[in-house]
Amino acid sequence: MVNDDLLLPTARAINNGIPNIEARPGLELGPEQNGHRLWEVRTSGLWGKTRASTAARFVLDNNELFFLPEANNVSTTTGGRIDVQLYGERAGFRGKFCIAQAVDTYFAAVRQTLNPQIGDDIRFIGGWGEVYYKLNKCVIVYVGYGINDPRNQDLSLIATDVNNPSKRTLNQVI
Repeated sequence: MVNDDLLLPTARAINNGIPNIEARPGLELGPEQNGHRLWEVRTSGLWGKTRASTAARFVLDNNELFFLPEANNVSTTTGGRIDVQLYGERAGFRGKFCIAQAVDTYFAAVRQTLNPQIGDDIRFIGGWGEVYYKLNKCVIVYVGYGINDPRNQDLSLIATDVNNPSKRTLNQVI
């Protein structure tokens, strides 16, 4: 029997040859200052197809050599996002919230598209926010937080070894 970890290489998303459809309408409110309106709210959506594959390879396990064929899967890439920005004269806020699935090619879901063991798309939720304050003309202080969290149920079969880079379960930044 082959060790399960050897059957689960990192699946890489590649262009499927079909363009993705993206849209990003927005609304700007308030007076314009420095090229921005006081409030900006935007929504965006994404739909497309992504092909994820693992290469064919030989695997040595318990002194036995096994051949694992190439595996391919076409995933439906979908997502939605909302962005909010408040530009004040001395202080402001920017942030976004998003949900999506199979979005490795958009650097989301901690760069994961599908669970290579069962072929299902990996869904995620994420976003970031930051506030800023202008101390003077030359110094601006920014503080923010971001999170990129693939859905644990989609990773449940592969997220057992946190030291394996193909099994990423969360990304956070301050």
